[in-house]
Amino acid sequence: MNLKVPVAAAVCSLFLFAAPAFARDGGTREDIRLRDKCDPATFNAGRAVPLCNPAVTEGGVTFQQLTNFLAARPQDILRARDALGWKINPDDTHVNRGATLDIRNTGGETHTFTDVTASGFTGVCVAGLNAPFRLQANPLCVDFAAVLATSGVASGGSRTMVATTAGTRLFQCLIHPWMRSSIQVR
Repeated sequence: MNLKVPVAAAVCSLFLFAAPAFARDGGTREDIRLRDKCDPATFNAGRAVPLCNPAVTEGGVTFQQLTNFLAARPQDILRARDALGWKINPDDTHVNRGATLDIRNTGGETHTFTDVTASGFTGVCVAGLNAPFRLQANPLCVDFAAVLATSGVASGGSRTMVATTAGTRLFQCLIHPWMRSSIQVR
């Protein structure tokens, strides 16, 4: 894997495929994947509580590679909704009201799939990650333990939700600000 692919190439490919997809089965079920490629050795080095689950991750991206990438072009990363494989798939889709969303964390880190429709895409609960993106903390971060309990998905874990409200619903990982998804509920 070439980790030096320019952000501009990622942004260009985003626009080629930016049209929202309709759920594969006609709108009643959608698989949502929370992804990352954390390298356990560097993400867990010197930490009492590991950040990266070595049993689940595809690995390969070191902590330093990710932080360098984030610092280089943060606004491009927000637009692309992807930072070296840290992303939500799909990042845009359509489902019918009542559809089941199957959310699975296939990455090594914990992620949230938090409904931020009321506030829009905003900052996250990790102050150090808000700074390079010039974001303010999301109001939901006041009680991050509650956010993790209601919308957190541990590495290798999953949960389901039902799309009950029509309209465009916005979801974001409140740990990684670029991980965003828009779901049009019909």
